[in-house]
Amino acid sequence: MTSVNTTTPSAGCLVLRPSSSENKSSFLPWDNPDNVINMRAAAILERVVVSNLLPLVCLFGIISNCLNMAVFYRQGVRDRITLCLFCLALVDAMAVLTVFCLYVERLLAQVIPHMAGDGPLYR
Repeated sequence: MTSVNTTTPSAGCLVLRPSSSENKSSFLPWDNPDNVINMRAAAILERVVVSNLLPLVCLFGIISNCLNMAVFYRQGVRDRITLCLFCLALVDAMAVLTVFCLYVERLLAQVIPHMAGDGPLYR
């Protein structure tokens, strides 16, 4: 266990600093006894979120942004606000599609072991 120097700045925040005699890399978040989550629980939580929640959010995001773009296009993109909202929906759809592509690449890397490390996620 590492020893930690605590200081309280004027704003009332507690700042944790490793003692000067120890290596600064030895103060890891999971070595902190006040940490509410351990590494195993964090890994399980990440797996649940990535495998269950991320595809649903991406699917909902792509569908809703396509509907938004259709509505704004149908209203006509002559007004500035309609054009801005159409562009916002387009950029958001591209961002959600990028996140979904990275998710699919990560999923394929787990299913096909020789593919791991080939895509842009690993560069």
